[in-house]
Amino acid sequence: MYVMKKQAPAFKIVPAFSLALALALALPLVTACGSGGSGSRVLAILPKAELIFPTFDESMIDASQLTIRGTASSANSQVTAVSVNGISATSNDQFATWQATIPLASGPNVIVVSVTDNTGQTNPNAARTTVLNTVPFGSPSDVALDMNNNRILMVDFSLDALIAVDLNSRDRTVLSRNGVGTGPVLENPRGLIIDSTANRAYVVDVTVDALFSIDLNTGNRSILTTGLSFPRALTLDRANNRILLVDSTADALIAVNLSTGAQQIIADDNTPASNGGPNFDTPSGIAYDAANNRCLVSDRGSATGLPGVLSVDLSTGIRSVLSNQSVGTGPALVGPSALMLDTINNRAMVIDVNLDALIAIDLATGNRSILSDDNTGSGPVLRQPEGLAFNPGTNQAFVVDTGVDALYQIDILSGNRAVLAGNNVGTGLSLFQPLGMGLETKKNRALVVDDAFNALFSINLASGERSLISGFGAGSGTPSLQIPNDVVVDEARNRALITDSDQDAIIAVDLDTGLRSIFSDGTDSNSGPLLQTPRGIILDPAQDRALIVDSGSDSVLALNLTSGQRTTLSGAATGTGPTLETPRNLVLDSTASKVFVIDSGLDALISIDLTTGNRSIVSDLNRGTGPNLGDPRDLTLEVSANRVLVVDVSLEAIVAIDLNTGNRAIVADESHGAGVILSNPEALFLVPGTKRVFVTDSNLDALVTVDLVTGDRLLTSK
Repeated sequence: MYVMKKQAPAFKIVPAFSLALALALALPLVTACGSGGSGSRVLAILPKAELIFPTFDESMIDASQLTIRGTASSANSQVTAVSVNGISATSNDQFATWQATIPLASGPNVIVVSVTDNTGQTNPNAARTTVLNTVPFGSPSDVALDMNNNRILMVDFSLDALIAVDLNSRDRTVLSRNGVGTGPVLENPRGLIIDSTANRAYVVDVTVDALFSIDLNTGNRSILTTGLSFPRALTLDRANNRILLVDSTADALIAVNLSTGAQQIIADDNTPASNGGPNFDTPSGIAYDAANNRCLVSDRGSATGLPGVLSVDLSTGIRSVLSNQSVGTGPALVGPSALMLDTINNRAMVIDVNLDALIAIDLATGNRSILSDDNTGSGPVLRQPEGLAFNPGTNQAFVVDTGVDALYQIDILSGNRAVLAGNNVGTGLSLFQPLGMGLETKKNRALVVDDAFNALFSINLASGERSLISGFGAGSGTPSLQIPNDVVVDEARNRALITDSDQDAIIAVDLDTGLRSIFSDGTDSNSGPLLQTPRGIILDPAQDRALIVDSGSDSVLALNLTSGQRTTLSGAATGTGPTLETPRNLVLDSTASKVFVIDSGLDALISIDLTTGNRSIVSDLNRGTGPNLGDPRDLTLEVSANRVLVVDVSLEAIVAIDLNTGNRAIVADESHGAGVILSNPEALFLVPGTKRVFVTDSNLDALVTVDLVTGDRLLTSK
């Protein structure tokens, strides 16, 4: 974010002997613009600009154009023109605020704002930022090498898409998804294989429980077969015109005919009828060994002596253990996932999602050895690797990692790792499952609780830099965070207050040291009604209290910020009106002396009077028009527009609710605005007076900035 310097006087006469000193002390926006009398010069302040959207130093988007918004001013006179990358901005308030829509090229786009005033002065570099225009990964789950087109293909289950990464340019494109290509849409794609002969990709989807066929030229999709249970991985048997796939719910190896879609069970608990060998438990990866007429199947289960890798005879369905803790030597497999054959070296390669490693398995002995992990090879470490592809000609493996949402290239000779394509926006430890969010205005940072790390992060709202404050090795004290849901910043006491639904507690975290302590919990009945699954929390500073939605008791509680004493503000026995069912979060309207609660059980926005606790419906299925709420999670109040903004996981959207009528309208989703698609939005925070919100998304593992004017969405920290 561009930060303006302190403004100096518009004009100043400086004696010649002190000019050097004056220039040394002058602000960067002060330049010489003429001469005065003998031995003097006139210094003037250039007009200035500040960006409203985007505001981070770097952001990521996938769009052909972007609307830039900002402010401009001149200490000397009136601003007469603003341009962004040479494109004139428009304004209806003499450029106090302005906007310009600019085209975006693929890759990095440096955005520069120029401002001119009516004295003719121009500041050609009044504000700037960088936007990377590429396809942001959501949750890549599998990968395949498309040798014919020198590219890597990936399926992403957050974006519900098939994505290509060019191996030369690293450019990313969406090959198929809703809106790209025709046919039934992907809903949760997990496994991928390429049929180069037919120029098609085959994808298994665990929500549709189907096998998709996708044309690699058009992105058009068709369903080859349905009725699967939880298809996880697949491989191609071109000689027999079939796909071989494993289903981790049916615990089966299934063949699907490419011409008819007919299914045949090759192996499961009942096939063959007897002496079939160890049963599958949780099959998760598969590789076709044509030379031996068998499939190798990785299995994460433990009921039959696994985790390990099984060999399955394709003629009989008989299974045997190729490698596990009892067969073969070397590091024991814990969470084996994707499999590939390395026939030149007579071995299989398997990804272990728990060991964060690429492991080689000797096909003759079952012996295991590490090819790449934290201690083998150099480069960025794997966090949650899933998919695997292999190019034997270059000894390069390609791995997608859902922990960092990146595509790795691994040299299998050295184990060295490099990120071929990723979502790195901002620095620091990447988020993994961000949920609730609060704002610390003094330090211009967001505080975010992460449920996967059980930790409290800070995110710098200019740079996107992430830092651990408490948890995951940072800070001390008891207890540790278990299931943190939401956070609010109590700046007056230099602490964060976190709701933890596993411990039924409000945990205080010192913002300087990360020290954790129980501030209020569900064990001390002398302090008021017990907490029973607290979720959302906000401050009511005028009353020196916090307000909490408790989904266990379906109530709103007030928490004294000094004593920790709890009282019921509204609930089954306090206040009248509709009973709360699954309250998720709340926002304070201090002017109207009420709070608004979003309830995901009622799919409703509810108003609660702060004095009486009485409840009334503002918007639900029967009140207000527009798209119905499906799974609302959080809300924020936009006072100037007399509306509440809600994030809804089911709609994958930000919804505006008019507080007078209850009418609902989409502000941002896949069809409203451009940029990253909100996949699992959890929390949002409005920056007053800016028409922009910050959103945490637990599928994107990111902080997203959304422009409320256009609906455009930028990935701003990940």
